[in-house]
Amino acid sequence: MSGTVIVAGARTPIGKLSGALGGFAATELGGFAIAGALERAGIKPSPEASKDALIRRVTFDLTGLPPTPEEVLGFEKDDLPGAYERVVDRLLA
Repeated sequence: MSGTVIVAGARTPIGKLSGALGGFAATELGGFAIAGALERAGIKPSPEASKDALIRRVTFDLTGLPPTPEEVLGFEKDDLPGAYERVVDRLLA
């Protein structure tokens, strides 16, 4: 990921983010602001969480209770795009 930072009308090129940080942020702004700062500090992001960890986190966060075994299995088997969003919608309903 590379780009240009504009400061007071002047364009300053910024370097490419290396290794794991190159695909770290979902947006270009996030890539430059967050991943760039992490790289300069020598910090690497944690690996992506497993589906089991994701459903446990979101269920605890939104309900204060753990997910049922059936909810975990259902989420782990759901390979369609938007699976996480569907879990969040269900929990917020």
